[in-house]
Parts: sequence; structure tokens; C-alpha cells
Amino acid sequence: MALVLVSSASLLSVGGTGGVVSRAMAGEAHVAIAIFGDAEFAALAMDEGWPGAGTPEDPYIIQGLDIATADSYAISVSSTNVSFVVTGCSLVGSFGAVHLTEVRNCTFHGNELLGAHYAVIMSGSDAVTVTNNTCSVTTTGLSLSECHGAVVANNTISMELGLGIQISDCVNATIRANAMAGCGIVIHPWHLENDVSHVITSDNTVGGRPVYYFSGE
Repeated sequence: MALVLVSSASLLSVGGTGGVVSRAMAGEAHVAIAIFGDAEFAALAMDEGWPGAGTPEDPYIIQGLDIATADSYAISVSSTNVSFVVTGCSLVGSFGAVHLTEVRNCTFHGNELLGAHYAVIMSGSDAVTVTNNTCSVTTTGLSLSECHGAVVANNTISMELGLGIQISDCVNATIRANAMAGCGIVIHPWHLENDVSHVITSDNTVGGRPVYYFSGE
């Protein structure tokens, strides 16, 4: 079994915009959000007045927040099954913007994600969608580990030199139409049967040039 991921431009030679850029999105100033479990999410949603019921049909909506924190992450969520959407936010953490662990059924759409190292770290999570976000970091844009059914699409990821999208031991990820500069896509081949399950389309670009993903026996 073979797995090949190539770009028509070297991932190491494409210049990016570099570093963590100034925030372009303004919203309601808010402290960092850290949630463990469904009950804690429901209680915080009530206190904050976030609309929604936490169901797939009526997810909690976190919208229009401006979080710039000295904490490690602007938003950290773990061990939840409730559905939620984070949209129109500017999220800046000292280490990363977003950290998700064992989270199900959530969407990050149309946000500005900035951090010293990571935009989004997700592990052990299912059905996470990350779309139309602007990410500017120094190490890794989006890191996916042991996730199932993640969708990463239409994001802009820029840095001087690093990993745009990092995939490790995930199943059935969909990676499409992401524009990367100074970085690319890296798949860590822990289990090739998982690595060949992904959909990675050639409309992903590095420095404006397409990324090609090939797999086969």
C-alpha cells in the first residue's frame, strides 16, 4: 500500500505572510472559554445567553466574541456530545486559538484564529467541521489526531514556515479548498489503512499551486 502527497511547489520554499498578524475582526470582548462535559456546556450557555439547545438541529451558537487571552487557548472544550457552532469570532491564545478533546458535532466557521503556535488542535473528536477561517500562527495551522469524519475546508492558513494541516491517525477526513502559504499538508503514516480513507482534493493550494493526494495498493 502506498500513500503520496505532493504539491507543485516545495512546501519548504513557499513564502508566507509570517507570524501572528494583527487582528482584523472586532467583536464583544470576552474572557477565555474552558468547558468540560455537556452539563458544564449547558450551564455556561444559559449564563451567557447563547442561543440553541445543543442538538444537531438546534446547536448552541457562540458568535461575535473577541477573545485575546494569556491563557493557553481562547476556547478549550473537552468531553462533550452537544452540538455547537462558533462563528464570527476573533480567538487568540498564548499557545493556540482552539483546543478540542473528545468533542462531537461542532463547527468553527468564519473566525479569525491566531496563536503563538497553533490555530486549532483537535484530538479524539468526531464530526468536527472547520471552514472559512483565517489562521495565522508560527508552527501548525490545524492539527488533527485520532479524529473521525473531520471536515477542513475553505480556510486560509499562513505562516513563515510550518505545517498548515497536520493529520495523525485520523479516519475519513475531508480536506478541500484550503489556501496555504508557507506551509502545507502533512500526514503521519501511523496506520496506512486510515491514511488512505481521506478525501483530499486538488483545490487545496500552497502558494497558489495545487496539492495532489494519491493512494493505492
